[in-house]
Amino acid sequence: MAKGLEFFQDGFGFFGHRLQNGELDFGDAAQRLGLYVIFKLQRLSNPQAIKILRDKFRMQLKQITLPSGEPVRHWDGNDWPGLSGTMSKDNYMCLLIAMILLGMKAEFFSWSWKLIKRGGFFWNTKKIGQWSNDWKIPDFAGPETWGIIVRGFVKFYPLMYLPALPILWVLDTGLVFASLARLVMSLIDPDDTSNDTNHIPRLWLAKKIAPTSISDLSQYLYSFRGRAGENKSSRLKGFGPQTALTHYFRAPGAPPLDYYGRPLVKELFGIDH
Repeated sequence: MAKGLEFFQDGFGFFGHRLQNGELDFGDAAQRLGLYVIFKLQRLSNPQAIKILRDKFRMQLKQITLPSGEPVRHWDGNDWPGLSGTMSKDNYMCLLIAMILLGMKAEFFSWSWKLIKRGGFFWNTKKIGQWSNDWKIPDFAGPETWGIIVRGFVKFYPLMYLPALPILWVLDTGLVFASLARLVMSLIDPDDTSNDTNHIPRLWLAKKIAPTSISDLSQYLYSFRGRAGENKSSRLKGFGPQTALTHYFRAPGAPPLDYYGRPLVKELFGIDH
């Protein structure tokens, strides 16, 4: 790696995309923060180090929560990612998975309840870069999102494991369809790896908490993910989940989170490509 992760972080630890003028673009800062926490936690075994990570993440979650309680992508209210109406499903899911894995019960229930109160609709009523008050239909929580929430309940209330299994068998069909969609997309458009950054953490959570035969099938299917990237654009052309993750962070100026997540991908799929 030419640059370390710190080169792509602001003073509070949020990850941006380093532009040619040297500035950082925080359009997906929340998602990248969630990915970083998930990847880092997989590397940690020392309880004190995990506590430090949890305490810092708790502070960061407060920074991206508006006084109204609405979550946003970044703390800077003078930039688009810090505006109301920007929190999307992709950004939300990675953060929620990180909360569960870190054992952050209060934050998990708070963020889950916010979504439930909205009927499963997320907050991204603004288009990317939009400053006006024009409104678009936001993302909606599908079975993969509800599966994350159910696994969170199992994490904090282990006695719910058996009652939750039939629910997860149904919800985990969403993981199977997502894996199949990634396989098909690798044939149609190898450059499209935007959903891989969400699917890998979802499969990781399903492996760690209340795995089902359906989630195992999804994990198995996704291990055969096809090629990511064409010769003209990919710095690592090949097959597999790691290649898809690397292709997503291929652009100059992108933080090398693909490299940081390699141990997790290897543990999850038994392969590092």
